[in-house]
Amino acid sequence: MVVSAPLPTPAGAPPATRQRQGAARRRRAASARSDTQVVPLNNQLQQIKAGLSAQNRYQHIPWLGRLHKAVDGVLFASIASTAVLCALVLNLQISWSRSYGELEEAQQLRQQLLEAVTVLRASLHSLAQGSDGLSTTRSEDLIFMEPPPVRLPVAQQPQPLIDYNVSLRGY
Repeated sequence: MVVSAPLPTPAGAPPATRQRQGAARRRRAASARSDTQVVPLNNQLQQIKAGLSAQNRYQHIPWLGRLHKAVDGVLFASIASTAVLCALVLNLQISWSRSYGELEEAQQLRQQLLEAVTVLRASLHSLAQGSDGLSTTRSEDLIFMEPPPVRLPVAQQPQPLIDYNVSLRGY
């Protein structure tokens, strides 16, 4: 810690000189209190570059500089993975919304089909109940039919008299 001694001021010095000396004394005291060096910078761009530079801060503690770089890498990786996960979740949500809409459509079609089948059954039932419509089946109304004759297999069938495979010459 550096202690600065007050600068002697002449008794007849103008007040502006005394103010400058007081400001210089305060700057020296502030720089003695902190471990960082006070570097006069000319413009704002240099101040920004000095604030972003990690070289000056971590020269005397190199492991802290490496730790800072590692933490920066982890921070970047977590932000990138968060962005990827957000995109994935958004994509899945859109896909689920579409599928859910299709499911609702299918349920509505199923309901309409059930209603149509119910109406069809009711109309068939009303036709069956009418006198000129369908009637119940009784054994007296059934007709017995003889089974058709047994056909010979193709190999045992007689050959036709006319051979249709012969080519007609002259045409």
